Amino acid sequence: MEEQASPEAASVEAPPVGEGSLAEPLLRHYLLAVASCGTYLLFRAYLLARRLDTTSRASRARALTWAGALLFAPAACAYLYEASRLSRLEIAAQGGRLSRRPLLVAPLLYAAIALALLASPAAALWSPLLLLLPLPFVLVQAEVNAFEASRLTKGTPPAPGKVRRLAPIVAAALLPVTGFAFWQLDRQTVTSLKTSHRLSAGAIVQDSTARFSLRVPSRGWERVGAGSVGDGSEAFGLSTQRGEVWAVVYTQPVAATSLDDVVAYRRGLVQSERSVLLKIDEERFFLDGADLVPASFARYRVRYPRARGSFLVFTTTVGDQFVEVVGFAYDDSEADVTQLVRSLRQGVQRS
Repeated sequence: MEEQASPEAASVEAPPVGEGSLAEPLLRHYLLAVASCGTYLLFRAYLLARRLDTTSRASRARALTWAGALLFAPAACAYLYEASRLSRLEIAAQGGRLSRRPLLVAPLLYAAIALALLASPAAALWSPLLLLLPLPFVLVQAEVNAFEASRLTKGTPPAPGKVRRLAPIVAAALLPVTGFAFWQLDRQTVTSLKTSHRLSAGAIVQDSTARFSLRVPSRGWERVGAGSVGDGSEAFGLSTQRGEVWAVVYTQPVAATSLDDVVAYRRGLVQSERSVLLKIDEERFFLDGADLVPASFARYRVRYPRARGSFLVFTTTVGDQFVEVVGFAYDDSEADVTQLVRSLRQGVQRS
């Protein structure tokens, strides 16, 4: 006669999928998340779904939706809550000791980090995202470690997974590469943040020799370091809306070219942009407050895959130099940038 399994034995039977243990030292879990730029967390979400979610055990597609949830902030918060909740249900089924930490801690921490980064200058950097956003997932991993520990206590030691053996090697190999890549991505932005300063509405911005100046039309603009919005050769640059809207000033000797040549050169650069040029409008006139100084204002209407905008270019001469103010704006900020670009005047304006 076959011996029937007792109810207690059935309750501690290993899950049918994900035979390897999902326990992992928290520091290793964090380092792997950082070293892989977060892709390791997608893999772990899939494994957790297959282990903890009944529907995902029967459907790989369902488990993949768990992994995909991490790509969207609201869904990531839902994942953090649900993964912690299901882990605690498994711990309770094993008779383990439950954590007193509220289930909402991980999702609220994720939301707080994301909102804080978006509201700070660090939003322009990749490194803070990479270093801070994995922290809530470490809290979830602590819940998973407790679940695996409860299985071990009940006499069902999980088999060590291949990931546990390979993890230290992968982390050691990827961390230097990831660190170098993000240092290269962020170093120019860091320099810009160090050299930038906010400007008030009506502030006057001038070049280093005070030969010309611009008037800032509204709040939110800041003066940024060389290379932040230009190619590094600009007289100065201004930006707002986290660098998505900007203006930059270039100069070149009058003797080397003409107004027509400067306008034509800029038009060629705009046409070579990775966008669809929809329309060009240009007007020629004499600069206000100057003695028959010719000027050009050109508007290049462009379309990108997800938005439309305009390059706004004001060109004139100041002494023996051509001065070119190049701005970019989306539809909602075009009037503001137009006012800024066309505020160019010789000398320093009165504030």
